[in-house]
Amino acid sequence: MTKNAIPILLLLLVCLWITSCEETGPGTSYFVSVNGDDSDSGLSPRKAWQSIDRVNEQDFEPGDRILFQGGETFTGTLMLSAEDSGIPSSRLIVASYGEGRGVVAGEALEALKADSCQFLTIENLELRGAGRKKGNCRDGLLIYQCDGVV
Repeated sequence: MTKNAIPILLLLLVCLWITSCEETGPGTSYFVSVNGDDSDSGLSPRKAWQSIDRVNEQDFEPGDRILFQGGETFTGTLMLSAEDSGIPSSRLIVASYGEGRGVVAGEALEALKADSCQFLTIENLELRGAGRKKGNCRDGLLIYQCDGVV
């Protein structure tokens, strides 16, 4: 090996090490289950959160997934803000896991309210309100100043 090749090799190794230390993962999955516990991590079905209130306390990053247990109903308003945004290549996803669709029941309020939340995907999830004849005077789904929502 020549004298000039050693510094170049060292520089290349340092660059590879720095790049491998960057967070490049696809995001974190957070689970919500009727049998969960809000004091748990939410990072697996066995450590799932129980309530929408606990979900609302968390700030989500691009690529994160909020997954509601399929076939179960969760009462409350899921609120997402600019701090919970995705990016074009790594969207924030709200969906169900397991059998069937999870239900977010907003009752007389919104089931989901996204304010300035960018690059959001909502899939395989039922958003339900009480209905106009039962006193619901709000929109069941409110998306305000958001781009890239599907």
